[in-house]
Amino acid sequence: MIQKEQLSIGDWITARKWREKPFQLTRINDGNKFFYGKNGDIYFGPFLIEELEQVQITLEILKKNGFKNDFYEEESIADYHKIRLEGYSLKHNIGKIDEYLVTWCNGSINVTTDLHGCVQKDISYIHELQHAMRLCDIKKEIEL
Repeated sequence: MIQKEQLSIGDWITARKWREKPFQLTRINDGNKFFYGKNGDIYFGPFLIEELEQVQITLEILKKNGFKNDFYEEESIADYHKIRLEGYSLKHNIGKIDEYLVTWCNGSINVTTDLHGCVQKDISYIHELQHAMRLCDIKKEIEL
């Protein structure tokens, strides 16, 4: 279950009764009690925190946001047995002198910039990816 301390305005989330329709959090009212969102021209809410759910990162979402399958990693799963894992990355510039690289492989996301830091963490949900990118001053909007 998601905690209200984990959420920020702009995060992609969903609610139990709208699982197939994620929305971006637009407003929190009454002392963090009611949550509202929007996806396109459709408004959602109010929801209690207990009704909200996280949106899982999928390959479809990564590809839609410009991630490319451009590397592979090998992982040992038993003695003398390795598997090949596909990796996806997103590269871009922040201004004129800073570049960023976001990589995803086997459920682990790394967000790295030349000047604004790095986040290395197992990330499973879109709002966590959004937070990691914000921490590194990456202004890219995630689309669902």
